[in-house]
Amino acid sequence: MVQHSDFDRNFLREMLSLLETLLEERETRPTSWAMLHDRVSVADGLPQRFGSQGRCVGKNVWEPWEVEDHETLDALRADYDLMPMSAYQMRLNDRCATFSARTE
Repeated sequence: MVQHSDFDRNFLREMLSLLETLLEERETRPTSWAMLHDRVSVADGLPQRFGSQGRCVGKNVWEPWEVEDHETLDALRADYDLMPMSAYQMRLNDRCATFSARTE
């Protein structure tokens, strides 16, 4: 529920801080904190750390929004129990099956 509360950024930041404390105490999953961290970063117009947020750019083609460091992305994702970026992208490509480019 928290992951999809984009309308209230202050709430997202509060939950990120709470999850960070819980992460340190091993009371939450690393994936939960990582994905919320990315969601808050993207909402704030900043590069994301884990590459979990993105968009469809073509039919069956999902790409992440800007990430902080492509070179260390998969190692960092592994540290937080996230699958490699290539596997994550393949999983999300199916969500772009009905993509149609907008024409302005």
